[in-house]
Parts: sequence; C-alpha cells; structure tokens
Amino acid sequence: MPNGYYQPATVVDGVISNPRVGWRGYSVKVPDGFEVFDPATANSDSPELTQLQKWCLWDGDLYSRSMAIVYTESFLLEDPKGRGFIFFASDTLELSAPWSTWLSPEKEYFLRKAINDKLVLINDTKAYAEVLTLNGQRAWHIRGTAKPYFKKKPLGQAYEGYFILGNMKEAFWIEGWAPFSEREYLSEKIREMAESLEVK
Repeated sequence: MPNGYYQPATVVDGVISNPRVGWRGYSVKVPDGFEVFDPATANSDSPELTQLQKWCLWDGDLYSRSMAIVYTESFLLEDPKGRGFIFFASDTLELSAPWSTWLSPEKEYFLRKAINDKLVLINDTKAYAEVLTLNGQRAWHIRGTAKPYFKKKPLGQAYEGYFILGNMKEAFWIEGWAPFSEREYLSEKIREMAESLEVK
C-alpha cells in the first residue's frame, strides 16, 4: 500500500471503525459497561494509571507478533468496576495473497496453528478451543485461564478470546481477561463484541 493509505480508527458513539482497513473497512461496538482508554489524553506520570494502561502508553499501537504486520491499531477497553478488560486489535498482515483466495483447508491449518500458539502464550494448553465461522468470517475462539509462567502456584485470570480473519489481509483480535468470579460476565461481553464486528 502507498504511504498515507492507512489512517487511525475513530471511536464515535461507542463504535470503533476504520474505512481504510481491508476492502472497505470494519466496525465493532464497544460492549455496554466498558470504556475506551485513550492514551492520547492520559498523563503518563499519573500514579493512578494501571500497569496495563502504562503498557498501552509505552507500546502504543506497535506490538510484535510472530507474523509480519504492515499496519496495526489497538484499543484497551476497561470495566470501571474492575470486572475485567478487553483488548481489541486490527492487524493488516504481509500476506502473498488475500484471505479470500485461500482454500478452506489452508485457513483451517492457519487457524489451528494460531490456536496452538495462543494456548502456549496464555499457559493453558487444555483450554477449550474451536475454529468457527462468525458473521461469515473464519475465526477461532478460546476460553480458558491465563497463567503467569515460572510460578509454582499461579493464580491466573479468566481468559476469553477470538481471532477473526478479514477478507483481504486484515485480522482482528478480541481478547479479555477478568477475575475468575467474573468469567461469565467476561464471556458475555467478549462474545457481544465479536458478534458486532462487521468486516466490509
């Protein structure tokens, strides 16, 4: 893509959207009860910032993955009552051909491998995982526990995540973490957001 093709997503009336990603853009709704953390207006020296907010300020929208990324943008969504948070990201990948030209077995293999990678990352290789179709898009879903490494008795957190393929070379992450007592609340909100994603 030529320089200047991409533009940052906007958040208007609880909807994150970007018309310059993929064929004709995407839109996704912020779940009810969640607020979008805005690094642009945050004071990085404030003692009230959470570790996660500080990470967003430090990392911005540039984070590393195991595959080449041409353009990425991300949003941290927080429940003000402390019941959990959601990370939404839109990645445009450096692929040789658009997803729409991939055969079903190729997509299946890619998604299965991505599932295995994520299960290792969250440190829960026995989590529930499935490949599915969501709003006409191929995706995976994982429901499990995210546990820190190198601890004898890690407490961990409830984890729920979706990875959704677009139509061109874009892919979307909708992932959430919450205390175990809020697992069902997190599951409901993550699913709500995943089902609202419209790839145009």
